[in-house]
Amino acid sequence: MFKVKYIKSGEVITEKEEKAQQLAGKKKDEVAEVYKNEGYKVQNITSAEVVLIKEIDKYAPNKYVLGIKDGRIAIYKTDKDGNMFIENDRSDITDIKTDKLKEADIQLLTKGDKYFQCDTREDAESRLEDYE
Repeated sequence: MFKVKYIKSGEVITEKEEKAQQLAGKKKDEVAEVYKNEGYKVQNITSAEVVLIKEIDKYAPNKYVLGIKDGRIAIYKTDKDGNMFIENDRSDITDIKTDKLKEADIQLLTKGDKYFQCDTREDAESRLEDYE
């Protein structure tokens, strides 16, 4: 089982599952060696399954995320690979200036946090109410 952990939100998604016949009888360090070039680490290994996980410093794909753009809070969209982009400069970059925020909030908006990841634009807009 191959999983991806998105560090910014903490979300873990199962990427794919495969039969692991070629791994039969291998020890944890041998399995780790096979997949390390792909960025996977062994999370769990039993006689029934092998769980590999890759950590990516992004938000999960196809979400709406609050972040900072040009000193203001903005609503970003993530693409299928978790890359953040602004869909519409006029509506997605707010008038909420970051210099009015607490330092802790600025750090979370910059570093990323599960709280700022939303499934819909409406959910992201409602998160903005905390800062208005």
